[in-house]
Amino acid sequence: MQWRNMENVRSLPENPVGYIVSIELFFDGEWIRTDYVVRQNGGGICEPVLEAIANGEFSGEISAWSPPPPPVVLPYAGKYSKSRLIAAMTPTEFSAWMAALNALDPQPRQIYEQAAELERDEAGLFDGMVSTMIATWGEARVDELMAVARK
Repeated sequence: MQWRNMENVRSLPENPVGYIVSIELFFDGEWIRTDYVVRQNGGGICEPVLEAIANGEFSGEISAWSPPPPPVVLPYAGKYSKSRLIAAMTPTEFSAWMAALNALDPQPRQIYEQAAELERDEAGLFDGMVSTMIATWGEARVDELMAVARK
């Protein structure tokens, strides 16, 4: 496999050391940038990439890898009355709610416009709307609104 343009080398907390690198790989006639894990005896292109790292053949500096932050879990399980939620909003909040709905793609917007109840969904639409509300009005105000709307 061909590779080039290695950068963003992050060392993993293991012995012997492994790395996560951002690298371009040649697939199906084109170069694709991806993150790639390299370890001693890891197979594939691991050994030549480790050699290139040892020889300084990459852009930037080596940094320590850190795990991504845990996902944010919103505490709003259950069902909520959309009409009670909207009735509890100030006119400014309702305008922001409508602007957020109008920013959605047509299909999710239609789902929200026709729904009498709001609840978590696999597509993450509910969490997205709640996250937007928190970013706009703050968590305390969203807690108040959701308490009024809870079924």
